[in-house]
Amino acid sequence: MHDGPYYKQAYWFIPEYGKLFLELWHCYLKQVARFERAHPFAFVNIKREPFGAMYTLTQYNKAHAAACKRIGLNVGKALGTTPHGHRHAYGQRLKRAGIEKPLIRRFMHHSSIESQEIYTQPSTRDARIALEAAALRLRGDQPEFLSQFGPFV
Repeated sequence: MHDGPYYKQAYWFIPEYGKLFLELWHCYLKQVARFERAHPFAFVNIKREPFGAMYTLTQYNKAHAAACKRIGLNVGKALGTTPHGHRHAYGQRLKRAGIEKPLIRRFMHHSSIESQEIYTQPSTRDARIALEAAALRLRGDQPEFLSQFGPFV
């Protein structure tokens, strides 16, 4: 879903990261401006032939993984450190922060509110935390009943 006729607004979870991205983007554009291009793609070869040519998806994924490794991150979709994994991580953070579904839909540029469900499903960690919280509530409500199950409840 677009925010205007031909654009999408970036909704940064932490605004300072948006400012940092803009600074880095301007540095990147200065590098890219040196190359002749006959396409509209943003990510291009700047270090090897064919200079200025668009990255293939495979090239982009490799470059992304290498960048993650350079800054000490493990690469994995569940970790939010793959190109598409960022969307999942963003959706999960929005949900954990208590952002309402209509706003998550807008921030993720989905045309349907149902489209975000795949990005905001509870993780295994979320399920474990919910069960631990429920057990604590039950322990407070019925301590004599739960004591028969030992310390694991």
